[in-house]
Amino acid sequence: MTATAVPERMAAEEWRTRCDLAACYRLVDLFGWSDLINTRITARVPGRNDHFLINPYGMLYDEVTASSLVKIDAEGHEHSVLLGMRQIMERDHPILIVECPPPGTMTLLAGFGYEAMRYASSPNVVFSTQARAAR
Repeated sequence: MTATAVPERMAAEEWRTRCDLAACYRLVDLFGWSDLINTRITARVPGRNDHFLINPYGMLYDEVTASSLVKIDAEGHEHSVLLGMRQIMERDHPILIVECPPPGTMTLLAGFGYEAMRYASSPNVVFSTQARAAR
């Protein structure tokens, strides 16, 4: 693998995580796992508990690069993010993990057919999954 320079405004640890995550996406594609439904790969940005990296919507796994990964920080805006995900939630039924949801978030998710469960080891983290109706 060819080493690349760390972008000027990015910590070296974040760049290393981006490179590792991009390599993971490529390996998943190489092994033929990228065509599975609901395949999700994310990484937490080192030193930031509230920032995560994920591939851009619509980008194929074999196209992902360290520079193309999207950093997500929705803290305080979870309700708006979920409203913006309405079509994705209705179409793909993704599994969601929400930390310290603000008031109204769980009611919103219930309206989409999600049910909430709390992690026993971390009561601030809510795991939300959607029950699938039989077709």
